[in-house]
Amino acid sequence: MPSLMWRAPGAVLCLAGLSTVSMGLGGPLLSHTKGGQSRRPCYVTECTGAPAYIGCFKDGATARMMNAVNSSSPMMTLDTCVQFCVSTAKGKRFNYAGLENADQCFCGDAPPTPGHGGWQPPSLNRTGPWFCTHPSPDAKCNVDCYKSNRTAPKTALCCCPGDLTEVCGSVGLLQVYDVSTVSCGETRIAEPYCDPTLAVSDRIDDLLDRMTLEEKIGCITTGGAAGCTVPRLGIEMTWAESLHGLRYNCISDLEGRSDPLCATSFPHAQLLAATFNRSLWHTVGTTIAQEARAFYNLYASGRSDSSRHALSFFAPDINLCRDPRWGRCLEVPGEDPVLAGEYGVGYVGGMQAGRSSQTVNLSMAVCNAKHWSAYDVESGSTNDGTGDKYNRGSFNAEIPLQDLIESYWAQFTTVVREANLGGTMCSYNAVNGIPSCANGVFNNDVLRKTFGFAGMIVSDCGAVAGIMRSHNYTHTTDSTVKAALEGGTDLNCGTFYLDNAGAAIKSSAINTSDIDTALRRVFAQFYKVGLGENPVPWSAFDENDIDTSANRAVALDAARQGMVLLRNEGSLLPLMPMPGCSKIKMAVLGPHIHSSTALLANYYGQNTLVETSTPLEALLRRPEVSVIGFLEGCNLTNASSPPDIAGAVALAAGAEVAVVFVGLHSTQGSQVNNGPGMEREGFDRTNLTLPGFQQPLIEAIHSTGTPTVVVFINSGGVAAEWVYSNVPAILEAYYPGELGGDAIASLLLGDTSPSGRLTTSIYPADYVSRRNITDMDLRPHGNVPGATYRFMEPADTLFSFGFGLHYTAFHFGWLGTLDVVEVSTAAICSAGLDGAMPTVTVATTNMGRTESDVSVLCFVISSSTGTNPIRQLAGFTRTRLVNPNATISVNVTLLPTALRSTDVHGSAFATPQEFELRCGGEPDGFAATTLRITGPTCTIFEYPQ
Repeated sequence: MPSLMWRAPGAVLCLAGLSTVSMGLGGPLLSHTKGGQSRRPCYVTECTGAPAYIGCFKDGATARMMNAVNSSSPMMTLDTCVQFCVSTAKGKRFNYAGLENADQCFCGDAPPTPGHGGWQPPSLNRTGPWFCTHPSPDAKCNVDCYKSNRTAPKTALCCCPGDLTEVCGSVGLLQVYDVSTVSCGETRIAEPYCDPTLAVSDRIDDLLDRMTLEEKIGCITTGGAAGCTVPRLGIEMTWAESLHGLRYNCISDLEGRSDPLCATSFPHAQLLAATFNRSLWHTVGTTIAQEARAFYNLYASGRSDSSRHALSFFAPDINLCRDPRWGRCLEVPGEDPVLAGEYGVGYVGGMQAGRSSQTVNLSMAVCNAKHWSAYDVESGSTNDGTGDKYNRGSFNAEIPLQDLIESYWAQFTTVVREANLGGTMCSYNAVNGIPSCANGVFNNDVLRKTFGFAGMIVSDCGAVAGIMRSHNYTHTTDSTVKAALEGGTDLNCGTFYLDNAGAAIKSSAINTSDIDTALRRVFAQFYKVGLGENPVPWSAFDENDIDTSANRAVALDAARQGMVLLRNEGSLLPLMPMPGCSKIKMAVLGPHIHSSTALLANYYGQNTLVETSTPLEALLRRPEVSVIGFLEGCNLTNASSPPDIAGAVALAAGAEVAVVFVGLHSTQGSQVNNGPGMEREGFDRTNLTLPGFQQPLIEAIHSTGTPTVVVFINSGGVAAEWVYSNVPAILEAYYPGELGGDAIASLLLGDTSPSGRLTTSIYPADYVSRRNITDMDLRPHGNVPGATYRFMEPADTLFSFGFGLHYTAFHFGWLGTLDVVEVSTAAICSAGLDGAMPTVTVATTNMGRTESDVSVLCFVISSSTGTNPIRQLAGFTRTRLVNPNATISVNVTLLPTALRSTDVHGSAFATPQEFELRCGGEPDGFAATTLRITGPTCTIFEYPQ
């Protein structure tokens, strides 16, 4: 039997008479075929020795596991399975390898036995659809036979060597080999595309020259049976989600570790933004990227076979929460484009934190910000009297150019300019008649040529197909592929390119150069994370860098910083024991008291820590609290069992304080049906009121006379007017992450003072009858009021953007006399890159007796609403732990994006004018002065005509 030996990239590998593809290289995102080949970048595995075929076994429980580990991958081959068992499975070697169904590999120290799964006796005569019509050599048993299982009549399937009654390539049977004589080692590839001394463009050219057309088409898609996988070159592309932590399942296969290893789950974006803390955003991004590297390294070293090992992520989401009914408000920073841009800069800057190599600035991870462009509706019915249905996949957002530039694009320009954004995701919707993923003016002329974006554009999943099937913008698959590629969409999340690009080339609708153009941007992203570097930076991260005590501390501190105190009449909070008592007699009530994964918002990863940090569990752990009883009282929606309001009232009546946890929910998957309490992707709320029996529950508890605290767990604002007017203490806790329950308890009991500020205004219930959710025009028009705090008066909201109480009061004034602040048009037009943007110093005094953080916000107020919003966030600074009765100087640098003007023709410019500048925060008040822009008018941007 011939031995196994790798020769060179692209060479033929011979294994026990089996002709297969060669073992290729691996990489951070250009990696090996899963379950085989080297998992390190630009290394190849050389193996010697001959595996000995033992026979075919049933897939019994013991036979399947063979007492060890398993791996799965589309089109698993025998050579990759053998190498996995010999060299990469859990970082150790095994002596037996079993291949099943051409997509699963099992390793063990001993082979299966007849008593465990069972040898298939030659006398067994299987008939019916699995009946074999001809024998097959090893080379065909698990690969071609598997293919024919999908494409040919089942009677044409191949049989196992030595047993013509069994089909080893079928489900339920293992082809087992003794691999004890096989040994493998790694050798670095010396081809140009792995040479770190070459320019990235040269490496990409070399890589493209080696790829077939079929392989290239496979690598402009994230879908398909194997995704972007080129085994002979060792290419495997992997993407994942990381909005507020890695959306990964926990790892449970690490040798020597009995407990699962889970990624840290931070609070969702709106809570993080409510901290107004740039350094925190950067820290969260950095921590997520470090954990991503650690998960990748565990995979690359063979210590874990987790399928989650991406280094490119679909995050952050920096769209606007233009309307609180939008189901994805929980994913975004808020309703202000300046804040969204600054949040994006912090998050992306942390995720893409890097270091320089010989020819490229490397990043720990790459961000693909979403969603470009003007995406903020899901599905529902309009409230304009027609009741027309709308859906994000076919929705055409009709938007004035002025709003596009001023509000929907401003945050993207900031992140591109200041954070070197690696990629962005085009959205499902159309804008002014053109689907986002086919809009060459937006994607190529504006984003790339004008804003300077040099990264990759990936479609939202299914959005390329939606160009034809939902928008009817194109009418053939050829013209759809052409529209998307020429429109600037490089990577198709889905399978439309995979299924149709080859035919589009044959019909001459596109050519290979169109695909190469897209691939250059795709591959540039992956070289940025270290393919070909030797050594690869960040290779030391491992399980000791995942879910660490430091990471948990960041998650807990973030939750504390971002929660917003909305009401605290009579200083009910923080809660303290009655005089002469050591404990607070507390009733813990409401439908969110047992919430665990609900605290993680959406796009969360598997997490075990949150199971012990429910609101109830956190309060039960506190030594100063005596929980006399707890009861949900009702469910979150009407579609549930009858409420037990009487039971909740009885508990409240016997307590010194009642803490009621209410709100909305965003449960992933199908565990909770869409309903009035749901805020999630694909679904918009129809009203803003508190759903189900929650408000009657609160009213009944309040009527007992027991001091009542309401804690909201939600994202989109809730129009609970009665609650805001009557309940003495109200905390907006958002979706606070894996330690959310502990963070809530910490604030309620005074470990620290609340210090978050709203990033989305809370509107009255009649807001939904005054504005149609599909009306994208932000300015007031006709009888329709403006949208977001920027275009409406504070009196039209229940709580406006920037509102936030503390357990103390602050006074804001100027340090000295400040009659006017001046800034030049040139500074604004240069985006402040010349350092000429003014910094104002705000004298900030803690007027009370409680130490507290404080965020100082600066706004510009305009009388020229034709070219500017009524009010606009212009800068902010968070200061930690201001001592009681202390006055500190807080410096706030004004941001150029906030001071530019726009017009209806799509121009952005800086022009001489005056604003009122206010710095401070509601409800404490502001210091005010005049901001004067001087110098000649200069143009920042003109929409392509």
